[in-house]
Amino acid sequence: DEEEEEEEEGPSELVVTVTHCGGRCPHASINCHPQDYIETYESFEQACRTTSSTSTSFLPSSTFTTTESDDKEEDSNQKQAAKDEDDDGFEGDTTQSSSSNIYPSNKVTKGIHLYRNPFNNIVSQYHAAYAEHKLEQTSSSSSSNSETKTHKAWLKTHANNKAGFVSWCHDEMDHDEDILHEEALSKFITLEIMVKLKNVPCHAEFYRYVQFHNLVSEVLEFCELDSIVVYYEEYGDDLMGVADRLSSFLEYDVNDDETGTTTVEEDVLPSFVYGNTYEDYFTKEQTYAIWDLIESMAHPTVWKNMKYYLSSGD
Repeated sequence: DEEEEEEEEGPSELVVTVTHCGGRCPHASINCHPQDYIETYESFEQACRTTSSTSTSFLPSSTFTTTESDDKEEDSNQKQAAKDEDDDGFEGDTTQSSSSNIYPSNKVTKGIHLYRNPFNNIVSQYHAAYAEHKLEQTSSSSSSNSETKTHKAWLKTHANNKAGFVSWCHDEMDHDEDILHEEALSKFITLEIMVKLKNVPCHAEFYRYVQFHNLVSEVLEFCELDSIVVYYEEYGDDLMGVADRLSSFLEYDVNDDETGTTTVEEDVLPSFVYGNTYEDYFTKEQTYAIWDLIESMAHPTVWKNMKYYLSSGD
């Protein structure tokens, strides 16, 4: 009976979940209107607690696990640490669970705020769009000849390289008259920001990038969550160091008996594939304009964290 009761209560330690929250277009391959991605604090915070139909963890199932909460179990002792991330580079075992739910805010007790270099992150969005067109071309070939031709035509003019990225930004992100008109009319985009956006390639993607980190920072502050900042690049430069920091932050019982410090065995960590860097996809003038936009939009805490990329050169 005691064992069954413990199972119903759930694990007592923190369980890491991965969330991208909100503030992005439904499809990477289709630029969307401002009303589709501009979020309020309330809508964004709820999106952070909303589970998708399929949730995938890229952390090894033997070390970390992900579980989806059930609103019917609000009295459970299970706690979750929400991990906000832009991208990942882990290889190895994955675990999947299917669910569609909004778990209670009191389930979240800590937050891991993950940053990635903004230039590399926006180029990764192009890679996602490219992959989506490839996938749609294959899946639509058996159902709609016109759709297949559309995706083939796009792929023919957008290679998976710098030239393709520049074309994508110019044609689809920065010169869609309908979307530009809506941006100009939006009460959420100030005149000052609109002026700066005009000098930024893929301007809506960079707007969404800063909005995301601003809102994550707000959620962590307003919910009074104990939090930690991790940079994507640290996984490639010092994977063991990041693992030790996270283990200590998550209060995992991996203490070294001799030193009393929190340590993680290297052989239990997944291999990490360091992503490419793409600063050369942008001109010096564009780079300056992008940093000017980020500094203007970013909340003080976010801007302080973003300076990591100005000082490190990553």
